[in-house]
Amino acid sequence: MIENPLANPHLPGTAWRLGTVLAVVVAALLWRHWRTVRRGAHSPLAAKALTVVWVAPVLLLAVFAGAVPLALVVAVVVTQSVREYAVLARLDRPYRVLLTAYCLVTLVVALAGQPTLLLALPPALVLVVAAVPILTGRVADAHRQLGAVVFGHLYIGLGLSVVVLARQAEPWGLRFLVVAGTAVVFADAGAYLFGNAIRGPRLAPSVSPQKTWSGVGGAVLGVAGGLALQWPLVPDRWGLAVAVALAVALSVGAVWGDLVESVVKRDAGVKDAGTVLPGFGGLLDRFDSFLLSIPLAFAVVLLLTR
Repeated sequence: MIENPLANPHLPGTAWRLGTVLAVVVAALLWRHWRTVRRGAHSPLAAKALTVVWVAPVLLLAVFAGAVPLALVVAVVVTQSVREYAVLARLDRPYRVLLTAYCLVTLVVALAGQPTLLLALPPALVLVVAAVPILTGRVADAHRQLGAVVFGHLYIGLGLSVVVLARQAEPWGLRFLVVAGTAVVFADAGAYLFGNAIRGPRLAPSVSPQKTWSGVGGAVLGVAGGLALQWPLVPDRWGLAVAVALAVALSVGAVWGDLVESVVKRDAGVKDAGTVLPGFGGLLDRFDSFLLSIPLAFAVVLLLTR
């Protein structure tokens, strides 16, 4: 459950491939930042570059270090993401505490490698969270708060717990996470680059006016690029059909996960979920594409390889 990442034979090649791409991306961000500042305009690109420089190695080492270190890193992401979501959803303190605790319990279940119990947690949450208004007698706005807690657990807690479950329960879990994680990061980058360069018809103007169909195309190309980059890690037994299905699942999940968070933020009337990551906003802003894409892709691989 705890491994020496430096002893893993897959780490050098993975680090080299990602490091090369990371260096190019950081250089491009800094170059665009310099050009923007020279024109006298404000640019968050330098902050983005610095954030990428430390976040990427931390996540990569956590994945290679085993299920326990990965679970600890994911627990930090979950706790902060729930905190940001709770503000957006206007959750009262009892519901906020309950959601955080329940999401962390979900991570423990995933770390134990218990997928059946993991599936039983969402319906059990309905019983648990309903106890708050029943025991306190505070029924005003209770129905909305209950719904927000259940949604938050499905979207954040259960979504990120699959990351830990994949690493713990499957022999190919490490390779899956590196391949899928790279593809999702590339999807975000492709959507940003193509969306800003080409623009065109908007994807969902009432939800997120900045998102376009060209951005969707960029996300799909990003997923393809990420899979191609990490192809040496794809298990031979998966085959081309599984790889194609994986690409579709990651593309749909990345775009849809981003849109779901946009719905929550639009309802709350804010642009970013938080400020913890300079240049990006909150952790929820950075990991929103992972929340649906990783569980969906994991399910697809399980269905097609069992």
